[in-house]
Amino acid sequence: MGSRPVSATAQVLLMPVLALTAWRLPRGRTRSWALAALTASWLGDTLPRFVPEAQKIPVLIGCFTVAQLCWIVALWPTTRRQHRRANLALALGVLPSAWLVSLCLPTAGALAPAVVVYALLLLTTVSRAASWGVLGVGGGVLFWISDSLIAVTTFVPRWRFGWSDLAIMPTYAIAQALLVAAVATRPRPSSTGSPGDSGNIG
Repeated sequence: MGSRPVSATAQVLLMPVLALTAWRLPRGRTRSWALAALTASWLGDTLPRFVPEAQKIPVLIGCFTVAQLCWIVALWPTTRRQHRRANLALALGVLPSAWLVSLCLPTAGALAPAVVVYALLLLTTVSRAASWGVLGVGGGVLFWISDSLIAVTTFVPRWRFGWSDLAIMPTYAIAQALLVAAVATRPRPSSTGSPGDSGNIG
């Protein structure tokens, strides 16, 4: 709607709201790394507005690189079935991710290595999220869409369009919410325990 103060304030508040939900998860690896991912994402939402224009994209990539690494650890599969799902999602995501990188590299300049590394991390996050069921699949796919839109509108001039924020921010916010929902709704281990669930017992 063109209200920059409102949109900027809302963007800064998104991750803290989700963190309040993630904080209620049982203590353990998943909660710790999910909170770390949301914190790094919050920094990515916030810090670029306080740095010079030339540093905005490097700061954004840096913060969300950390966020992706944290999500990868938080979402890492713990059962054979989860690993199979993650590997299938990884295989399905290779071609779209390669296509995206091929679009961005010609104009990425000095940021080309960072683009490649980030694309690999994003693909890994998407594949790990897919092992957490429908919510994880939705969160991973929307995260890929949101970050892909950021990439192409940043590095590919012909892909820039006036309503890019309207497409980027809802997919990003919903993606993060679905990832938190995926880890929040995962069945808890029974009192006798089950293989691979010990990482969530804190």
